[in-house]
Amino acid sequence: MSGISHFTTTLKLLSDPARLRVLAILEGNELTVKELTTVLHLGQSTLSSQLSQLKEQGLVTFRREGQYVFYRIPRHSPDSLEGKLLRTVREIVPEAEWYERDRRTLKKIMEERQEASLSYFREQKTQNQRSPGQGWESVAMAFLLTLRSVRVVDLGCGSGRLAALIARAGNTVIGVDNSPEQIRLANQMYHTEETARTGTLSFVSAPMEETGLEANLFDLAVISHALHHVPRPLDALSEAQRILKTGGQLLILDLASHQEDWIQEKFGDFWLGFSEDILTDWMHEAGFSNIRFEISGRDLEYPAIEALVLSGIKPS
Repeated sequence: MSGISHFTTTLKLLSDPARLRVLAILEGNELTVKELTTVLHLGQSTLSSQLSQLKEQGLVTFRREGQYVFYRIPRHSPDSLEGKLLRTVREIVPEAEWYERDRRTLKKIMEERQEASLSYFREQKTQNQRSPGQGWESVAMAFLLTLRSVRVVDLGCGSGRLAALIARAGNTVIGVDNSPEQIRLANQMYHTEETARTGTLSFVSAPMEETGLEANLFDLAVISHALHHVPRPLDALSEAQRILKTGGQLLILDLASHQEDWIQEKFGDFWLGFSEDILTDWMHEAGFSNIRFEISGRDLEYPAIEALVLSGIKPS
């Protein structure tokens, strides 16, 4: 369709009050056909015809969400024909006699949506149930994205998954592990692909007690479920303190002290977790301050074992 044909066709569409009402009520909202018919008091077939014409001219679009179809106004460039016409519509429709009535009905529909959600959670049986996708891994990944433009060392990085996630958020990351095989896997899986989209990622084969990295280099050091494999944990904490900048943070994720000795054979653990007292003492001895220790909860698969989170700051 030529520019002038598109222009005249669009103007004809906007000359109909019913279609103006559709655009006015969709401004800033996504609504189903049922909700639109409730607001506009139009039959479903009539409304479907209006929506089809508006969609053909690019003034509305839709998306499917399960059994529902939601209509909305697509984003347009302010300088496009559609952008200019929709801006004009927004400016003039509040003068229409139907505008405030439609807004009141829309407000009632939005309140009903909220009430439907609240009524679901009033049922005791639905409280605190885990819903699909509501895992701690997604929460952890979301918080990783809050890190920006910092230097991070992942001590005991294993095959590099956590290091890659931190790099992907836009940071400079070095992963350290004493296993050449793990470092080989890390390089194979992450270093050659688009992992560090806006950051950098590299891996070093070295023990975390003696990394060989430059002192005062990193903003954050992470030891994630690796300290219980280290024969000399205090040496690892001291090395982390050495390579951190003043004000840098050490974050440890590990297991709380337990008596499940089968874990040593199955997972190669050296230590059966750590108590708060011993970890806190080691952190002080290594030179950290502002030490915080939290038990983060039991493992669903191994309920006899609890996880811990500990952090400390390298003081000035």
